[in-house]
Amino acid sequence: MDESNNTLSNPNPTPTPVPEPTPTINPATTPETPTPESTAPEPTTPVANPVVAPAPAQTKKSPKKLIIIIVAILVLIGAVIAIILLLNKGSAENDGLSLEEAITQSDTFFISNSNEESALFNYDGEQITDFIFTSHSDFVNGAAEVKNKNDQYGIVGTDGKMIIDYGVCKYLSQKGALYSCTDEEHNDSLLDAKGKTLLKAEDLDVSSFIGLDLITIVEQENEKDDSETYIIYDYKGNVLTTIPQSTDNDIKDITASGKDNYVSLFYNKTNYIFDLAKSKLLLTFNDDIHFCINSINEYRKDEFTLSTCSEWYSSTAKYEYKLIRDGKEVFTKKTKDSGNLYFEGEALIFKSDDGEYVVDENGNNVVKNTYIAFKDSKNYIIEAEGIGAGTDLFVNGSKKQHVDCNTIHDYGRGYAQQGVYALRNCKGFDQGNYIYMKTDGTVINKAKYERINPFDRYGYALVSEDAEKWHLINTDGEKVSDDYVERITALYGDSRKNKEPYYYGTTSDGKAEIFKVGDKVIVSGDKVMYNFTRLVKNKSYVLVKKGENYTVYNLNDNKEIVTIDSEPYSREQYFTTSKDSKTQYYSYTTGKMFYEK
Repeated sequence: MDESNNTLSNPNPTPTPVPEPTPTINPATTPETPTPESTAPEPTTPVANPVVAPAPAQTKKSPKKLIIIIVAILVLIGAVIAIILLLNKGSAENDGLSLEEAITQSDTFFISNSNEESALFNYDGEQITDFIFTSHSDFVNGAAEVKNKNDQYGIVGTDGKMIIDYGVCKYLSQKGALYSCTDEEHNDSLLDAKGKTLLKAEDLDVSSFIGLDLITIVEQENEKDDSETYIIYDYKGNVLTTIPQSTDNDIKDITASGKDNYVSLFYNKTNYIFDLAKSKLLLTFNDDIHFCINSINEYRKDEFTLSTCSEWYSSTAKYEYKLIRDGKEVFTKKTKDSGNLYFEGEALIFKSDDGEYVVDENGNNVVKNTYIAFKDSKNYIIEAEGIGAGTDLFVNGSKKQHVDCNTIHDYGRGYAQQGVYALRNCKGFDQGNYIYMKTDGTVINKAKYERINPFDRYGYALVSEDAEKWHLINTDGEKVSDDYVERITALYGDSRKNKEPYYYGTTSDGKAEIFKVGDKVIVSGDKVMYNFTRLVKNKSYVLVKKGENYTVYNLNDNKEIVTIDSEPYSREQYFTTSKDSKTQYYSYTTGKMFYEK
């Protein structure tokens, strides 16, 4: 498929050119067009503090029975609270993954043999099915489209069991997380990932978007007046909304933009903004241009920005940016040329025609994002005018003090992670005068550093007092690691998911060590193969070279998985190596070779 016309563009959360919307994929050639038989279910709200009727006055309960009743009540209340918390969760955490990524994760995967036939395996290397699939899609929401040697289509689950048997659908096409099915009698139906029929009609017209599995669109014809309606489904098969189809042939097809759990659709001068984590249409507004999902506040998931999109082959007619909070538009900012409105940590940044600004929650430009370090629009430190003039500290929106430091550290400009500023030359222009200051003006310790770095997302910073030996400190200024002769590096793996702060450094005798702050050294060797670092089923795996061999470690369990004599290649679900002109497949979790071809 030519992706040049159908690629979903997601703008980066840093200043970038105006993002492009994704045109709809042309529907499959199989017949398709619906009459909905199901709608999104009404949400169920559990009772928050159930009232237990008191026992009649004449009945006297024994202490033992009273204890049983009290325990039962507490269990019931706990269960209700748990349900409420689950239902009120605004955005799926999914171990740090976006919702789009989460529904495409699977504990099983396909591997093909030399005959291009595929079988299903799991992370432990166990073979779930024979090599019976001649083609397959990726797993989405626990299901994948497959075809057998007889050219029959079916839907398989991650356990290898058929959700829709071969032959039930003469034609089958995966559309987002849903499926368009046509049987032998040319009856069309829309199926969800569990095989449930959502809709039956003649000539169903189903479409979706490349790289965006959260949304599926069905065109429905009204037999009474020949009008048509778009039905918008989410990945679970819920109907999100319906959109009347225009009879004007000049109206373009629906375009889409998505990021994390948010999706925007644009059709006939109307923008539709959805929160897929809640299966909900958040808001609609009219405009001549599509607004794409742009940047999401990682500290407050119900707050995100929109920006005007452009087609991949042209520029936009205007540049506008909106802040959305709690499902409502808060403000709109405009520029003459390409700009941006995006989150940097907890702060909102507006790239305007005359530079970048930190803006407040109402969209007012507070301070220019130049020679500044900030936590948010009220707490920041900015370099004073003039060479060596020091810096001015602002706390809760007011200037608190002047700091006799020359400048903000080059790497410390912008968002101050952990609310700590990195400052340099705090007592003149000599070396050894780098310091850290919290947003309230407190200096974290009395140490004089030759080299400093900003604090990372784990709450640690790399420092050196002599530019030769390096160690980590915490936000209280306490030393929390041994000294190493080279810069210490964090083993992030997939930085969105890895919650464990593992680091590696080089000792004075040239050995590479991997350690966890507050714990002993986990692994040592000649070299840490940083590019191999992988997070699999919430476990961190890393490759260390020792002599001529390579050892894979499970850092969480402090366990050696396997040692091999050739450098392996890391993949998402497994790793491979070559031996005797064959490719060998290894499991991260067991360290065993489970397939060879």
